[in-house]
Amino acid sequence: MKKILSVMLAAAMLFSPLPAAFSFAASTARLYNVYADGMIFQQNGEAVFAGTAQPGARIRAVLKDGSGSVVASGESAAAANGTFEVAFPSPAGSFTEYTVTLSADSAPFQTLSNVVFGEVWLSSGQSNMEYPYAQAADYAAPAGSGSAETRFIRLFYCPSLVEYNGSATNLPALPQNEIPGCSWFNAGDPRSDGFSAVSYFFALDLAKKLNVPVGVAAVPLGGSSILTWLSREAIESSPAITARAKQNGEYYSAEAWPEKGVGFGEQGPSNFFTMTTQYNKKIYALRHFRYAGMLWYQGETDIGWTDAEYAEAMDLMQDSYSALFGRSDKLPLIWTQLASYHYGSNEANTLRNVAFADMQQARPDSRALVTSYDYPATYLEAAGSIHPETKKPIGERMSFAAERLVYGKPGAHTLPTVERYEIKDGGIAVTLRDTGDGLVCGGDHLRGFSVAGENGVYVRADAEITGNDTVFIHADEVPSPSSAAYAFAITSDTANLYASENGEKTLPVSPFLLDRATLTVSYQNNAWTECEEAQSWHSLSNTSYNAFYDTWTAKNASAEISPEAAYAGAGGLKIRGDGRFSVAPLTAIKPEKKNFVLTDLNDDFRNYASVSVMVRNDGDVPVTLEGLRLQTAWFFLRTPVVAGTNDTTYLIPADGAWHRICFDLNTVYAGDSLLGLPLDGGSALQHVTGISFCFKGDDAAISMDEIRFTPRQGAKTDLLTRFTKILQWLLDPLKTLQRMIDRFQKGIVC
Repeated sequence: MKKILSVMLAAAMLFSPLPAAFSFAASTARLYNVYADGMIFQQNGEAVFAGTAQPGARIRAVLKDGSGSVVASGESAAAANGTFEVAFPSPAGSFTEYTVTLSADSAPFQTLSNVVFGEVWLSSGQSNMEYPYAQAADYAAPAGSGSAETRFIRLFYCPSLVEYNGSATNLPALPQNEIPGCSWFNAGDPRSDGFSAVSYFFALDLAKKLNVPVGVAAVPLGGSSILTWLSREAIESSPAITARAKQNGEYYSAEAWPEKGVGFGEQGPSNFFTMTTQYNKKIYALRHFRYAGMLWYQGETDIGWTDAEYAEAMDLMQDSYSALFGRSDKLPLIWTQLASYHYGSNEANTLRNVAFADMQQARPDSRALVTSYDYPATYLEAAGSIHPETKKPIGERMSFAAERLVYGKPGAHTLPTVERYEIKDGGIAVTLRDTGDGLVCGGDHLRGFSVAGENGVYVRADAEITGNDTVFIHADEVPSPSSAAYAFAITSDTANLYASENGEKTLPVSPFLLDRATLTVSYQNNAWTECEEAQSWHSLSNTSYNAFYDTWTAKNASAEISPEAAYAGAGGLKIRGDGRFSVAPLTAIKPEKKNFVLTDLNDDFRNYASVSVMVRNDGDVPVTLEGLRLQTAWFFLRTPVVAGTNDTTYLIPADGAWHRICFDLNTVYAGDSLLGLPLDGGSALQHVTGISFCFKGDDAAISMDEIRFTPRQGAKTDLLTRFTKILQWLLDPLKTLQRMIDRFQKGIVC
């Protein structure tokens, strides 16, 4: 029996395709799980493979094309700790599908099929980067894995929360070599539905432009801080970032590391906030890949950081990733400003976006910044309003930037930012960099601008493009401006200044604020003052009510935006009414029968001296503008007088001509007529919650447009003026009686 067994063993050794001396080495060798069939490698560089094997084993990687011909190969020895890296030169990108065979001591142990070479990108950030393709506004069901359009788009997916030691909430103290649950597939695979929408649209657009396969390794995590994406070495190299981590309670020494984490929203160490967690779970495992660049969409979680802190963290991330991925230069970084959202104040997200523009200019040659303010922030209720469903334009803008930053296409690779400005001729000339072939307007006239004088009160401004890189900003209401702003509001989807290329608009100009010390009163981009939008988007402190709303409402009348009613711009408010009627811009909503102020609008009128409106009587008989009524604190009415008069009304003649009616906000009356005592307009208009223009006329047809505010220059109305107005009020009892009668007659309308 022993002889028979010996003969059988000898025969097995003789005829086995793997010599017995090598079988042990081959059976223990393997690639890390981030390698798989259908993956992509960066072209014209090196393809690096890594894994574990017997110490000292000779690891060989061989690349073969579809005919079986060897295209490239590489060889190395496994290190004493049982890890290996082996590489070969990667060929030029093409639509050839290759096979890679790995062997240990000449015995094959793993084969990767359907491998392609092209352009590879890393993408990361938080929930707006993680936002899935299936929920995007431009979603189209995957065409199938064999689709010509999607077959060579290669996507690397990893779970949002990566498992460690049996639980996704556990936190590794050290960087990991593998990502449990990761996978490779192409863009036609149904699994694309759950892939990052921004990354998907980026890859699809870039592949069309470059005509090579494109891959994206997407590893975002919704709600994550930039602290989680930095290595311990990077954090501890910066006293400022270390201090921030400690201030947030998210710094842990290696000795005191808390492996047991908690879920989102719970108190304690977590994937979302604790230092290094996502670097250790995701980024480090991808270090052997070579990337053309990185996409980054993050910052919402860190809105409370100072601008300087976030800027330093960005620099640390770019520098440390460049070294990690084997680059001698800076890893190209394409990133985006924050979307419209109310972060507790009307300036928080816009000020951060202005700071992002500064961070872009700190490293203009290795970064490209894009933005999204010109798209309405519509969202799916299940995703929440912090997640706009418009993702395709963001991915395509990143692709546009990549062409120019990374692939050498001529043209500006980043959005335009302020280079310098000059105060002259009653306005401010702003010169911008990165304007491409020149600045262009995305409509029939520029919108989204405001100016302020030395008192820091901003009002809506006009603007004209005066050169390829210059825009002139001015307002009659501010003859001596000291600062200007653009797209400086939570929602700025009417702002429309762009760079251009070949006659087409490209990237929008970055929001800017020229004098950041001049932030006494920020002008919000109130669409109602232009009378051009039938509906406007509002991003509110109570995000449950973020939505489009009708910009104007009417009582006892009809009102619509019409080009026929325009004094300036593309439209005006066309009003038809009979008897007593009124129109009102939306300043508050009443969900569930409760008043709710639109908190993204300016309701503090104390700093305005006057408000004016252009009106035209399109009918055959005079129409009376009976007053501008300002509602405060929900139940107090304030009625300003027409400037230069002691009256709150204005007779609009039937002459078909435009009339500018100016109301003096320095003096307002309690109630809806001269029935009340004159009040100081400043203190009385601190919290305006409703505005209405009240008319009286038979079969009236009115055009209304161009509502303008003038900043208050002085302090309160002087006592002598107030005393004079009170005296006039007392000496005219008949007029007062008539006003009292009118008040009860028209109170229902206005």
